[in-house]
Order: sequence, then structure tokens, then C-alpha cells
Amino acid sequence: MDKILKEPPENRIIGFRQVRKAANNNRLRCVVIAMDTDEEMIAQITGLCRQKNIPYDFYKSRIEMGKLLKLDVACSVCGVKKQQKELSD
Repeated sequence: MDKILKEPPENRIIGFRQVRKAANNNRLRCVVIAMDTDEEMIAQITGLCRQKNIPYDFYKSRIEMGKLLKLDVACSVCGVKKQQKELSD
């Protein structure tokens, strides 16, 4: 899990709307969701991940995830982009 969140910033997509858009476009390798995120947001993201076959996992809190990502704010959802070769598959 920590390895996923330590991906270089250019490989990450931060935030609910951005992750949802990238998932809809099949551009994500995996998703990490903070456990204290709003239940409706969790339901939407996990449902989308299941629909698109994107693996997802949970992290302990939004604040801690934001710190780990070196953000100045809490983070509810983070996605890791597929590599270029994965996009063509």
C-alpha cells in the first residue's frame, strides 16, 4: 500500500472527480481510498472500480494519506496511472 502511495507525483491522480474521470477512461492501474471518506463517495468509487476491474484498497485516514502524498490537505482518493504500454493493452 505505502509503495503505491509513494509513486512519483506525475503517476498519481488525486481527488474524487479526477479519479472518477480517469477510471471511466480506463487510465488507472489501482485506486486507494481513505477509510474515513464519505460513504457515498466510497460506494461510487468502489462500484466504478469493480465495473472497470481496477484493484482498490483502503488507507487509514484522509489526513494521513494527504501527509504521505506530501499534500497540504487531506486526500480521500488517489489513483495510480497506467503506464503507456498498459494503456495500449
